[in-house]
Amino acid sequence: MEETRHTVPKRLLLMLIMFLLVATNISSVSATKNSYALGSRYDVASYEIAEAEKVCNHIVYRSGQMGFTSYDWYGSASTESNILLAASGNDANNAIVFYIGHGADDSYLIFDDNGAYVWYDEVYAVTGAQRTKFVFLWSCYQAEVKDRMPKGWLHTTSVSDDGYHNPDYGGLTFIGFKGSAPFISLKIGDRDKAGAKFINVTYDVLAVGTDSYVNEALNIASINVWGVVWDKSPLYEVYGMWVYGDGSLSVYGLSG
Repeated sequence: MEETRHTVPKRLLLMLIMFLLVATNISSVSATKNSYALGSRYDVASYEIAEAEKVCNHIVYRSGQMGFTSYDWYGSASTESNILLAASGNDANNAIVFYIGHGADDSYLIFDDNGAYVWYDEVYAVTGAQRTKFVFLWSCYQAEVKDRMPKGWLHTTSVSDDGYHNPDYGGLTFIGFKGSAPFISLKIGDRDKAGAKFINVTYDVLAVGTDSYVNEALNIASINVWGVVWDKSPLYEVYGMWVYGDGSLSVYGLSG
């Protein structure tokens, strides 16, 4: 009887340890959220590359604070295959993506670091699971046609046409430019390196907490750089920066 009293607890303890190990393994594999900072250096001036590298580093830092597994793929790692992998979310529960580089008119494509085309329909082909919830493309014309790049990244056109003034609360957000995207290293309005400052402050605000929303981040970043809310800023009025979908999204609040 003495042996039995000790044997049963040991077996229970072993079973508990095995359960905890399995549960821990499940958590580490399935409970994830990923952040990707992408950027193509193709046909980009050296001074712009330097600022883009800094911005991507900052995004990785801030998204790490928000609990994302963060990938800095600016430059040589921004291959066509990696851009599509980021678009898919790479099996994360939720993902966010930032890209900076050249894009073609009518929202057809962006470029990888070697100058290869990444077409909107290629992106659409890998986003069926809709793991990527927040997409910010600092690239010319990517918001010009809703059923191309916005549809490709979000895998739907059933999102608000104006996620800033009329958010749809659907949990999917696309930010891009209907016009040409300005270099982040140059003066916009009366501020030097205004684009870089705007992006950095946007992610600073997103990282404050679960009560920080995309539209709020855009407003605060714009006020910080130009002293006006976002839809009064040069980005909106001159360059046509646009939000599709859910401007009320809390990026910090996305689950892992």
